[in-house]
Amino acid sequence: MIHSFETPFGGFTLTVADGIVWTLQFGIVDADAVANPRAGFSPANAGDAVLAEKAETQLRAYFAGKRKRFNLPLAPAFAFNRRVWLALLRIPFGQTRTYGEIAAACGNPGAARAVGNACGANPIPVIVPCHRAVAANGLGGFSSGLDIKQRLLNLERYALPGYWKDWKPKDDCVLLFIRLKGKILLIVKKRGLGQGKVNAPGGHIEPGETPLEAAIRETKEEVGLTPVNPVSRGILQFAFLDGYTERCEVFESNAYTGTPVSTPEAEPFWCDEAAIPFDQMWADDRYWFPSLLAGEKIHAHYVFDGDRLLWR
Repeated sequence: MIHSFETPFGGFTLTVADGIVWTLQFGIVDADAVANPRAGFSPANAGDAVLAEKAETQLRAYFAGKRKRFNLPLAPAFAFNRRVWLALLRIPFGQTRTYGEIAAACGNPGAARAVGNACGANPIPVIVPCHRAVAANGLGGFSSGLDIKQRLLNLERYALPGYWKDWKPKDDCVLLFIRLKGKILLIVKKRGLGQGKVNAPGGHIEPGETPLEAAIRETKEEVGLTPVNPVSRGILQFAFLDGYTERCEVFESNAYTGTPVSTPEAEPFWCDEAAIPFDQMWADDRYWFPSLLAGEKIHAHYVFDGDRLLWR
């Protein structure tokens, strides 16, 4: 049977038959377009449907950073390919091995190229983690493209214990929320990361600036207001599967001077605090924003693939 499903990482299509997972493909594939991995499949049955759902559940948990190994009956392989796939399954989550190291583990130290070919022939990527096999001087190859391979490696790195403890972002930025009499000042961002989304005034901290200075400057530049006595409300940490990472300090002010204006950066508007437009905001906002409104300290981290939230 063919089983397609969507995840925050994207669409996938499983082929399951005779109680075995035969293939996993990236993307939603029309059943008629999928060639049988072998002849003589039995018709889809209840057992295969249960297995397909089990595989989907485990994959969803993997992409949510909650599963590091799979427990599924997998398609057989033969001779050298089987040894390679077994070696791949022994590579710990979040780690890599070179093709040469895998060849040596298979008892064929000079067979690095053959290992690469076996990885390329793997019909069940992710579950049999051929993305963890890399060249001695780079990523090597991947049947579904190097972009997906790097995203998978980053996903596993972000899920490792201790990653956030030792985390060092590529960029530091700020957000500043002005609140007054049950209203909060928000913006529609006109350009840059998050273009078109609803957010608060903010941006990157410039060299030599403190976070507080950056929050005041960005608010003046984006909406023409000078916040009075802003206070820090906490820290948000973000990691993206393309490798970008960002630390954001959140500020709040209950007074300001000036008049809100539209700028090339942002379109400001006042919003009732009981009607925050979460469907127009980044997906993480609905989780930490209530703490901001309740006066609580904020400290959270989030993993995104593009603008899709994978886990928190």
